[in-house]
Amino acid sequence: MKAQTREYGPNYWANQVLTTRQYGQTYVHSGARQGMAWNACTTTHEGREIRFSWCGWGRSLQSGGHKYKVHAAWTDTGTPVPSKVLSGL
Repeated sequence: MKAQTREYGPNYWANQVLTTRQYGQTYVHSGARQGMAWNACTTTHEGREIRFSWCGWGRSLQSGGHKYKVHAAWTDTGTPVPSKVLSGL
């Protein structure tokens, strides 16, 4: 049986940002955390670079898992990327 591989590219991180914005937190898969430093994933949109970052936020006592917040900001200004742009990635 072949092991499944999973890619944690810009689409994954954009979805995590949208989940964080909707619910206030998200779960970041352990493979994604190990495969990326807290701010190492970038992509471009209409010539501007977007940098994704994540941080640990707490621990859920019910499920025993850790909570995370994932953010997306324009690299040139440091301002948050609108959700509409993230939805289109």
